[in-house]
Formats: sequence, structure tokens, C-alpha cells
Amino acid sequence: MNLKFKFLFGDFMLSFIGFSIPMSIFYLLIYRNFLIAFIFGIIAGIIFASLMILFILVVKITFIPYYNELSKNNNIIYNSGANLFKDKNSIGGWMFFTDDAIYFHPHKFNFDRSDFKLSFNEIDSVEIAKTINCIIIKTKDQNCIKMAVNDRKNVIKLIKSKI
Repeated sequence: MNLKFKFLFGDFMLSFIGFSIPMSIFYLLIYRNFLIAFIFGIIAGIIFASLMILFILVVKITFIPYYNELSKNNNIIYNSGANLFKDKNSIGGWMFFTDDAIYFHPHKFNFDRSDFKLSFNEIDSVEIAKTINCIIIKTKDQNCIKMAVNDRKNVIKLIKSKI
């Protein structure tokens, strides 16, 4: 089982900084004391970031049964968290690359929990989207599939090597 956990420190720091700074400003406006605002902001950031990491771990652990089932008949060459965009909805989940297809398995916190599979022989092209961390996969039947992925340059390189 090789689900990647290497992004946890970066995720923690991003969550910590992204939450503690606004909370410090909020506490400064309420208490008008810089020291109290700074301390409460740090505490709030640590609590929030810890809860986010716990959420990430729980979500990643829920994909282990799907990973094990998929790996029985397929060679999984890459896996990572991803969001699949359907209409105006962003569906969070986990993306698996095998030798012949891309599989997307949504986590249980989504309304749409249907799995998605796209064979590499159905893909016409892949490109960087204008949105941060997003890619657009164009299929041979002219459909566009938008996904937010970690390490999108590597994902695009991998897809291009398979089509």
C-alpha cells in the first residue's frame, strides 16, 4: 500500500498560516491587544491545521479498501488526491493511474459518490487549465474533463506518456 502522505507537513503549514493570520487580525480587532491576538491566532491556527490533517488522514485511509481492490487486477503506477469537476460541482476524492486507465474514487463526504474511469486510449489531449492546479483532459469524442490535481506537471507528463 503506497498512498502518498508526503504532503502532510506542507498541508499543515498552509492551513496553519492561512487560518492563524486572519484569526490574529480578528482577535486584534476584538481585544485591541497585539500579544493576546498573536497568541490566540497561533492557538487557533494550530487547532485548525491539526483538524485539517486529521481530516486528510481519515479521507486517505478510507481509500485503502478501494486501492486494494483495484490493485488486485491492475498495476497502480500513481495515486493522489484530486477533485473532479462535474457541471459546477467539485467532487473530492482520490485518483489512481494504472497502466491502461485513470480511476477516480470520490470520498464519502460528496453528494455524488459515483466512480469514474477514463481509459488512456479515449484521451485525445491534456493541457494545463487556467485555474490553479487544474488540468483539462480532452477525449476523442470531444468531451472535456477538468480535474484539480497535486503535482499537475507530473500528472500531465504521465498522461502524455500513456496516450
